[in-house]
Amino acid sequence: MTKEEAIIALSTSPDISPRIIVKFVSLNKNCKDFSEFKKLRFPQDKRDIIQKYLTNTDFRKIKRILEQLKVQVITFFDSRYPKKLLEIPDYPAVLYCRGNINLLNEKNAVAIVGSRKATNYGLRYTFKISKELAEAGIIIVSGMAIGVDGEAHRGALEAGGRTIAVLGTAIDYLYPRSNEPLAKRILHSNSLIISEYPPGYPYFKFNFPLRNRIIAGLSDIVVVTEAAQKSGALITALLALDYNRELYALPADLGKYSSTGTNELIRRGANCLVDTAEILQRFNLDKTPAKKVLLDANEQKVLDLIVLGNDNFDKIKKSSKFSAQELNVILMNLELKGLIELTTSGITLR
Repeated sequence: MTKEEAIIALSTSPDISPRIIVKFVSLNKNCKDFSEFKKLRFPQDKRDIIQKYLTNTDFRKIKRILEQLKVQVITFFDSRYPKKLLEIPDYPAVLYCRGNINLLNEKNAVAIVGSRKATNYGLRYTFKISKELAEAGIIIVSGMAIGVDGEAHRGALEAGGRTIAVLGTAIDYLYPRSNEPLAKRILHSNSLIISEYPPGYPYFKFNFPLRNRIIAGLSDIVVVTEAAQKSGALITALLALDYNRELYALPADLGKYSSTGTNELIRRGANCLVDTAEILQRFNLDKTPAKKVLLDANEQKVLDLIVLGNDNFDKIKKSSKFSAQELNVILMNLELKGLIELTTSGITLR
């Protein structure tokens, strides 16, 4: 059993925290086979439960689902693991990723979070803020929930920009189900969906506040657009401060309960967001809209296949049914438009 397989096995347990997984793997960083229990070192009082999951996990089933969904597994010791996440004290031991993993380590990411029960004001300005930031090339990070989160993703996509959706559920389970069309749009737009929970992981409400640390950790700046006094978005705001991220809040009517949380954040020292130019200045960017890349139907079809993990010519040719000559022309056009890179080892997203 490899180190990666051990981490996957332990991540299936609700009773083993990411910190314990990281500690266990770090104690055995030179181990070649994690099934040789006699040679392993264990965190205090965790031997039995760790051995249980290392022994009983159905790897064939998990790997089959991962392959079906084109999920890429990135563990904390992987060079592709986001450097920003390693800065926080309770980083995930593993990320299950669908889509463009290059976004994990790109600069200029802004989290936009807020209430699930957002007002029209909150939804309208969330979309506007996200769209303006994405037009300037900023990656929008949010939590794929209804309300503010969904509008943050939609604003980025409308701008032709990129977004990262952080799930509070297993990578193969979307909640709410009503966001399935949005998830498909994200995957077809050179963007990314991630979770720290493997396929089949049980649904727990408390996982949603836990995923907020990933949203804050991946971002340089956190924006709360609308939140009441007890909104879960305020957890992300507090984490942003703990992680030394800049915090912005959108002001609103003092008489509205739906904005008591954001107004309170401003009162306590959060930056008051009245113009996205303030955020763009932090990244030395301006409000000049980025040109939206236009694709014809064939180019979009091939790009969708690449996003879903088809990373070489033969795979794409087989799935797309294009001739070799047609496919060469399409790939060349996608590279000229700055969406992919053709290398001797395969095809990668930019």
